[in-house]
Amino acid sequence: INHTLGLSVNLGYQRFKAKGIDNFAAISTDPGSVTGVGADDAFGVGVHVGWIGQFSDVFTMGFSYQTKTHFGKFEKYRGLFADDGALDAPANFGVGIAFNVTPEFTLALDVKRILYSDVLAISNPISLWNGQPFIDGGAGNLGDENGPGFGWDNSTVIKVGLSYDYSDTLTLRAGYNHNQQPIPDSEAL
Repeated sequence: INHTLGLSVNLGYQRFKAKGIDNFAAISTDPGSVTGVGADDAFGVGVHVGWIGQFSDVFTMGFSYQTKTHFGKFEKYRGLFADDGALDAPANFGVGIAFNVTPEFTLALDVKRILYSDVLAISNPISLWNGQPFIDGGAGNLGDENGPGFGWDNSTVIKVGLSYDYSDTLTLRAGYNHNQQPIPDSEAL
């Protein structure tokens, strides 16, 4: 058995700008920090760890976990995004296996889970009633910790891949990726 362990630091950069959504200022904790305030930047950091085990010439298995990438808050848009302008990248984890069916032909399967529920600006539902947002039965305005977000659910991604070494100079590959829809019908207009 051959094992490989990897660890990396993820550095992130986000840039956001909104204009023309003035009507939402009326339901914000900070009406002056919703729209038309120019571009805002945020830097983030997270960790990614992975393991691969080659158990034989035929079978390989791997696992990975990426923490939430914690970004600084969008100060100029603290009245728009839930939790005073926080918009982190969600954590995810996955497992994969590969079978070398023949020395030339490999079949691989990966399953990955994306944890959108850990990021309030992405997971908080946006349910509007008479112009006022209501989150889990309680009122929450834009910018509040319990304020509206995009309403996304956690998502599972399944990937299947094929690789065929046709010759020393040509490798043919094909794949299929199925992603569970993270946006429920109740969160779309």
